[in-house]
Amino acid sequence: MGNYPVNQETLKQQVEIVGSFCPDAEISTSIGYSNTVMQAKTEEGIFVFRFCKDVIARNLLEKEIYVCEQIQDKISFSIPKIRLAKQEGLVFTIHKFIEGETLNRLNKEGLSDCQYMNFCRDLVTFIQEMRQIRSNSLDEQYQTGIFSQIEGMLGRYRIPKNKELFGLVKDMEKQDFHLIHGDLNANNILLKKDGHISGIIDFNMTGLSNYCFDLSKLAGYLDNEQNEILLKEFNRRTGENISLDLLEKIRLMRCAQEKAIIERNLQQQNQNNKNRISILNKDNQHSL
Repeated sequence: MGNYPVNQETLKQQVEIVGSFCPDAEISTSIGYSNTVMQAKTEEGIFVFRFCKDVIARNLLEKEIYVCEQIQDKISFSIPKIRLAKQEGLVFTIHKFIEGETLNRLNKEGLSDCQYMNFCRDLVTFIQEMRQIRSNSLDEQYQTGIFSQIEGMLGRYRIPKNKELFGLVKDMEKQDFHLIHGDLNANNILLKKDGHISGIIDFNMTGLSNYCFDLSKLAGYLDNEQNEILLKEFNRRTGENISLDLLEKIRLMRCAQEKAIIERNLQQQNQNNKNRISILNKDNQHSL
């Protein structure tokens, strides 16, 4: 929590806003580099509030709302039904919590062979359903490739582009260019006790690319044996062979690019917080 810059006055204001929507709720807070996430536990269930830290994060939240609306009836698993709200100058989203434990947590506790196979089968179904969604059914602004968006962010922060990674992307997208989740990590996949997927969350990086990039993201959360089992199931269902070595290569290069973007974004947030504190101090001195 301390790794990410946060304005304490803003945080207090956010807690008050959540309390106004959910009186007497038990509120827990998690601070990420782009959003502050609060869960309000009420008698009617758990509600998730996400407050964006900057314009980029706000655009991503707005994108996620649109994407979830468009694919809601095309996916077999629960995805968030999100609404955008604004109060006291703060923009945030609200959605009902989807029941389930993250794949990351359950995997650390130890999944049985049966649980893991149920997960693998459901994941292949999810990837196939995303592939079948027609890209031209989305608004034009969402028909660009994910890596075009990443390239734009690299340019904004003056970060060198990994030419090998983008070369691989170009080749794979020529073979199959379709809708992918974009951030398919083990914390965004929710499972039931039997291992079946109960829901998928965090669609703010969703866009067009190749399914290998979703699988490469997930590969880092699974051991080699689990990855091999998943890829065998993918091959059995689709007839397509994927090299684990290739996924690992993509994952490492992509992680390096994303890490550079996050670090530069955090530097900007820290500077913004320092500027706010400086302005407040000057105002206080004038008032004295």
